[in-house]
Amino acid sequence: MTDVARKGIRTLAASALSLAAFAACAVEYVFEEDFSVKDERNRAYGIDIEENTSYAHGHGRVADGKYEIVVQGNRHFLATPKLRDFSLELDYSIKPFRVQGEIGFLTYFRWDREARRGDVLSVHHDDKWRLHVLLNGREVFTRQDTEDVRLDGQKMKLDVHRV
Repeated sequence: MTDVARKGIRTLAASALSLAAFAACAVEYVFEEDFSVKDERNRAYGIDIEENTSYAHGHGRVADGKYEIVVQGNRHFLATPKLRDFSLELDYSIKPFRVQGEIGFLTYFRWDREARRGDVLSVHHDDKWRLHVLLNGREVFTRQDTEDVRLDGQKMKLDVHRV
């Protein structure tokens, strides 16, 4: 991944999420976002928000060159054409105000927003610091971490290809 092909997302609320993402597909479409272009409310043009609440900030904003998900509840999609096969690399941080219950995030892909269906990858730590990765509700990876696990500076790579 090049520095030009990175974007950052950081969350400040119950689950704070910071992502640096790079998406590419077989036909050489590359998503690049550095958050230098934003609207008057500091919302990123490279993020399309599916709003489920009526807060004026839309639960997201650009700050310090990263995209911050301020409050959970809305879905924040990368503004790309529909991609069936792709690779997505994420650099993310989760900065909770308080550790209580599960901490993590969901990644939606091959998602039909009108039908509200598609695939969902869930990455979260439970209240006993066990890491769980679920694909469409089915656990595909788990490991026991310690309570002092760092939730910042994490990396994830998701390769989605037809089988």
